[in-house]
Amino acid sequence: MDNRVSERAINRLLAPLARRVLMMVARVVLTQARDHAPVQAVQISLLADEVKDNVEYLQAFGFSSVAPAGARGVAVFPAGDRSHGVVLVLDDRKRQPKALAAGESMLWDMLGKFIHLRADGSLHIKAPRIVLDADDIVVLAANRHRLDVNGYAEELRKSGAGYQRETWSTGAVFDPQIDNPIAPPRSEDP
Repeated sequence: MDNRVSERAINRLLAPLARRVLMMVARVVLTQARDHAPVQAVQISLLADEVKDNVEYLQAFGFSSVAPAGARGVAVFPAGDRSHGVVLVLDDRKRQPKALAAGESMLWDMLGKFIHLRADGSLHIKAPRIVLDADDIVVLAANRHRLDVNGYAEELRKSGAGYQRETWSTGAVFDPQIDNPIAPPRSEDP
């Protein structure tokens, strides 16, 4: 009697394990997100007709976001069991900022607002309105401080052992009673 196990028998024994391994990680498309429970739950589409609902979306500590429908990501399914998955990451390629330099980071949303940590060490914030809610606000600037409100500006600049203060407006009379009395200055310097 032959005690050798055939290759066909081994493949038959390993097939269920191979299927589970193949089912452990999947690319997903977000169809819906719900951020009302202690853990954000999402509905995702995987294979052609495979939709999973109430899948947990893990997020980094101190950061929370709700991706729009159509965002793409990656989900894992422990032991290849598709009944209990976890979405690890979601990204919206259509709106993702492009052309960041090596070492740069950006926090952004789908409406164009962002906080950009630039490679040159500067920080660029873009939003229609910024609210700082604090008991005290301290602004430290080693060489220059500039405040520009709709073309009416003030700059405090280091000059030798002291500082030089300058104020100006860009071509119109400043009237605090009129909203947006002058056009903002055109400058490369934010």
